[in-house]
Parts: sequence; structure tokens; C-alpha cells
Amino acid sequence: MMITTMTTITMLLVIVTIMLLLLLMTMLLLIDAVEAEEQDEDEGDDDDDDDDDDDDDDDDDDDDDDDDDDDDE
Repeated sequence: MMITTMTTITMLLVIVTIMLLLLLMTMLLLIDAVEAEEQDEDEGDDDDDDDDDDDDDDDDDDDDDDDDDDDDE
């Protein structure tokens, strides 16, 4: 009877330990996700403006290339 009691207690401790580790991992992932989102918001404003300008320039170049192709035909 003593062996089964010790086994039960040990199994419960193992289960509780695993659950606590999962909770810790989840909290760490959430903290990393929030920090990454904050960095994206801080850096994203400047990068988005630059990207938009670059995209507009690329679009203009592509349009010019298309016009050249039409002239060749």
C-alpha cells in the first residue's frame, strides 16, 4: 500500500511539473511575441514609408519599360 501511495504522489508531482513547464514556455513565447510586435511598431513606421517610396519608384520604372515595349512593336 505504501508503494502505490508513493507512486501516486510521484506521478502527481511529475504531472504538475510538466504543467508548470508548459506554462513557463507559454509565458516566454507571449513575452517574445509582445516585444517583437513593439519593435515592429517602432521600426515599422519608418520602414513602411521607405518601402512605399521604393515601390512607387519601381512601379514608375516598370511603367516606363512597358511603354518602351509598346513603342518597339
